[in-house]
Amino acid sequence: MIAPNVVIGLGNVLRGDDGIGPRTITELARTPLPDDVELIDGGNAGLTLLDWLEGRVTAIIIDAASMNRAPGTVVRFKCDGVIDNDHSDVRGTHAPNAFAVLRL
Repeated sequence: MIAPNVVIGLGNVLRGDDGIGPRTITELARTPLPDDVELIDGGNAGLTLLDWLEGRVTAIIIDAASMNRAPGTVVRFKCDGVIDNDHSDVRGTHAPNAFAVLRL
């Protein structure tokens, strides 16, 4: 049985800032978490992200993107905001990017 809640870190640790997702998963894995939370180092997951989201109640996806903001700026998107907006101003390093996969 899969955990109802998942935290997925996307990115590549060999590409500097792009590794924030996997690095966050590494740090969270050092902390005791509730049994109903699964951590996934998603790397450059692409469409595999859909499989990891299936059947979940809550998903937190951590990824780096170029958004014309100061480095280190944290931006939070809710699911309906992702689905209803193409976010063409956000440039990621994954193809397809997380926004495109979530719209699927």
